[in-house]
Amino acid sequence: NAAARQAPPVVGATEDTPALSPEAARQQLGLVPGWCIEANDRGTPVLRRDFWTPTYSAAIDFVQGISVEAAAMNHHPNLQLTHHCVDGATVTAEISTYALRALSAFDFELATRIAKLYGHSAAAEAFAPELRMSDFHYELPEQLIAQYPSQPRDQSRLLLSIPEGRGGSLLDEVRELAGGPGLKDRTFRDVVDLLPSSAHLVRNESQVFAARLFAGGLDGSAKDVEVMFLSPDAAEHDPADALAQPCNGQVWRCMVRTIIDAPGRVLTARVPDQSGGSATLRLRVQRLYSTWIEEDEDDGVEVAVRLESDVPGMTAQTLFDTFGQVPLPPYMRRESEAVDMETYQTVYASQQACGSVAAPTAGLHFSQDVLSNLASKGVRFSSVALHVGAGTFRPVTAAHIADHEMHRERFSVRLSDVEDIAASLEAGRPLVCVGTTTVRTLESLYWMAVSGQPASMLTLGQWDAYRLQAQLGARGALPTPAAALRQLCERAGHRGQSALSGSTSLCIAPGYQFKLCDGLITNFHQ
Repeated sequence: NAAARQAPPVVGATEDTPALSPEAARQQLGLVPGWCIEANDRGTPVLRRDFWTPTYSAAIDFVQGISVEAAAMNHHPNLQLTHHCVDGATVTAEISTYALRALSAFDFELATRIAKLYGHSAAAEAFAPELRMSDFHYELPEQLIAQYPSQPRDQSRLLLSIPEGRGGSLLDEVRELAGGPGLKDRTFRDVVDLLPSSAHLVRNESQVFAARLFAGGLDGSAKDVEVMFLSPDAAEHDPADALAQPCNGQVWRCMVRTIIDAPGRVLTARVPDQSGGSATLRLRVQRLYSTWIEEDEDDGVEVAVRLESDVPGMTAQTLFDTFGQVPLPPYMRRESEAVDMETYQTVYASQQACGSVAAPTAGLHFSQDVLSNLASKGVRFSSVALHVGAGTFRPVTAAHIADHEMHRERFSVRLSDVEDIAASLEAGRPLVCVGTTTVRTLESLYWMAVSGQPASMLTLGQWDAYRLQAQLGARGALPTPAAALRQLCERAGHRGQSALSGSTSLCIAPGYQFKLCDGLITNFHQ
């Protein structure tokens, strides 16, 4: 209209706009989770992020919303839309201040506005529980944290917690087997007597890889710094698949225990080879994600690095076996030892499911004897593979749980296992999960089925389950757990898949309504 035509133009960023220093830009990244800093083809630093949408039309709507925000600021991003046919679409946004060939406050403001537009996760945030992280603090004396496993491993201590009053087939059976409700001190081997023969045990078979190494040469320094590899940088890449491929050119997300303010830096690691020389690995920083702050440790950064090895054809698995160490968790106040490659794995860990940077520790206490005795008793078994990632090491810094950005982890489950679990649900057999990683996988599968996602690209946001529970549960529109799993298997079967795979950011907090998990075997959590 005439008023709009006469309105003065919005003044965007100009050559007089203050440029952010690399250090200031790195610090600003903490305010825009999910974005990274990388250098474009001209060497200019840009903010970059990929946004997945379930349909092509949703991607178009998202792009149109971005254009409105960009026009309001007179600050325009570069956008790329990639269509994945029946698997949705991805919108890639790159933002920089063209006049400066640098980043400015305008870029971070636009990044914030674009993130708020992204309805796939933003709509669910309103359903996050209102809880303070301080509600979960408790005292765990250092001297009670085992630095080495029990020998044999099934002789570790077991705390049995059986609530009073509550009913249910599993609770009733365990209460009878244990001699009543309450807290009871037992030995882990007793789990054979405590689990009813009708139980169906689900465990995480992901295997830990040697994800921790030391590299130096940053800015000419001879000092080696810790590098903790976390996962392939592309969210759709399964760690197990990446480890089996040649390492050169792969890009991995990792934590570097030193401050890096810009892409392009190179770290170098060397180990002796059989010829008397040395094998060399270069880690070229491609993207900068955030500062990594950890209590009692040097500050670092989360970055993506490109792997460059001078050994032709070396797989990523061989690379980590050659240069890496077992990534023991911070509460184990010691360096890794050769024996940890065996003891810091579950006895049922699968080489085909290698990809965790920390063991799914609840399963460490199972021995082959315990598994055999449970099987002889009639207990059924199924496996999932969820690759434990950055969240195991990264501390929670938010005061409220709603402000904490939950880490995303990759998972894979064979269709045969999903079908067996569905059959047990239909038969009324109780599901007992070994570890929170298993719970997270099974519960995520339920909500992925409810949301109607294609079986080839499964993903779940941090608070999506709470949103779906509120929106569909209130009107009785939620399927039974068995029906939900059957739906996923049917979708996958139509595509010729033998497994369900995807990624999940599900955060399970008090108030969450469990769908598949009847009982849990877990460790203490810090």
